[in-house]
Amino acid sequence: MSIESSESTDSFKIDYDTINEEASEEKKPVLNPDLANLQNVNIFVQQLPYFDKVKANAFQAFNEIKRNILESVAINEIRPGLVHWSNRFIIFIHEYGLFFTKEEHVQFIKLYIEIMLTPDVDLTTVDMCFDVLEELLK
Repeated sequence: MSIESSESTDSFKIDYDTINEEASEEKKPVLNPDLANLQNVNIFVQQLPYFDKVKANAFQAFNEIKRNILESVAINEIRPGLVHWSNRFIIFIHEYGLFFTKEEHVQFIKLYIEIMLTPDVDLTTVDMCFDVLEELLK
């Protein structure tokens, strides 16, 4: 039993570059092109007959929460502003999931870490920031 070295190995060569390119081109199917940049969109929720209303409500709620969190930080209103809108943000994540882009996700993580690292921050604010970061980092 002898193995032909040059002819048999050439016929069974695997082009790993081609396989890696094909694997990288495969993506998760997204039914709605508006949702292509979002992180965690439930495919089953997309099948609901009223999904357009759910999507519109999610975008509207997220924009309102984001705007009010940024306003609260800008005017340095930790209580009640930032606490209230952070709680609404946690509820939004529970209801809709990570229904925002990865860039916004990273920006929120950096924002809450920055809030925790500001001098003279009280313990309840740090605890609230940890709660939001826990939801964002799950």
